[in-house]
Amino acid sequence: MTFEHLRRHCQSGPCPSDIHSIDVAVRPQGRYRRRSRSGAAVLVVIFPKEMTLIENAVVVLNHLLVEICFYTAVAFAMSTAAARNTYLKAKVYIDRIASVVLSALGLRLLLSR
Repeated sequence: MTFEHLRRHCQSGPCPSDIHSIDVAVRPQGRYRRRSRSGAAVLVVIFPKEMTLIENAVVVLNHLLVEICFYTAVAFAMSTAAARNTYLKAKVYIDRIASVVLSALGLRLLLSR
């Protein structure tokens, strides 16, 4: 069963609430997304090396609060069929834009060090 099969199934009938988990579950072994590495690359590029321990703690706590709020809002939004179907239609373009942004940040990191 592929992700496309599941996506079509969700458009025509009841859909599991956590579509991302299904996306990851049906991928062939070794092809899971590595989001934590790309997120760390963004932080390395944006924040200076000279930050104190307190400044680092503030950044981490702020990031945690933003993540909790954002993903709570996403979970509520994706619980509606209209939002879920709109996301599934735009997913390819969202992923492409995100890959361009992360590639640019990675290139910036490579060229600046």
